[in-house]
Amino acid sequence: MENQILDNLKEHRPIERVGFGTRLGALVLDTLFTLIIGAILGIFIGDHLSFLVPNQDELYSKVEGLGVLYQNIIDYTIKIGAGNALFGYINVLIEMTTGSSIGKKILGIQIGNIDGTRTDIGHYLGRTILKNFQLVFAIPNLILMIGFLDVMTYMASIIFFIGCFFVLGEARQSFHDMLSKTAIFRKKDLN
Repeated sequence: MENQILDNLKEHRPIERVGFGTRLGALVLDTLFTLIIGAILGIFIGDHLSFLVPNQDELYSKVEGLGVLYQNIIDYTIKIGAGNALFGYINVLIEMTTGSSIGKKILGIQIGNIDGTRTDIGHYLGRTILKNFQLVFAIPNLILMIGFLDVMTYMASIIFFIGCFFVLGEARQSFHDMLSKTAIFRKKDLN
């Protein structure tokens, strides 16, 4: 009888959303994994990824007369940058398809519907697009180098940055969570 009462209480208890600290921890883990694994990828296969880094010729021309050391530094910077870009994209794809980035998986948190139920890939996709909206301007800007897109990238980044602090509110939702009608929960708590 007592177990049945406890199960009933669990069933009707609202699921607690994950707060700012845990989400920040997941972001730090994602960043560390991107930097470390991206650097390893860049060192080993960076020559094949260099297309991910724009304006390489300009970088090489600036250090042309400075010697081999500076050219090697630029070369490895480009390779590691390309590796970081590749692994960053992979981590975004992981979150977009599973509801948890690598950092979220390590901390046991996942994207869910605002009512604490599991959500589908459509919500993951929508949330990921909203969360990374600045890339809509940043990626074409890297290719086209248009000043207007630069300004739009900065504005979108500022909106995203400010929106992250909404997690400190009572609803514990960032701006992109609110727009996509999602929140972050402990994976074990999701129904």
